[in-house]
Amino acid sequence: MRPVLSAYDEWTRERPEGELDHSARLYLIDPAGRIREIYSLALFDERQAFLDIVAVEREARRALRR
Repeated sequence: MRPVLSAYDEWTRERPEGELDHSARLYLIDPAGRIREIYSLALFDERQAFLDIVAVEREARRALRR
């Protein structure tokens, strides 16, 4: 798991109670594997995320038609 966390510049920390503390981010990754958006879950707007996903999907479909 550490290589994946490192690739996305994420962190984890074990708490004294045994729980795992971590950042609260959500990534939108396009079909080419590029990070298109990073959302903070504290400020997450599902409507905006939906619009972003639709835009990435539309781009991917256009690229396939070329």
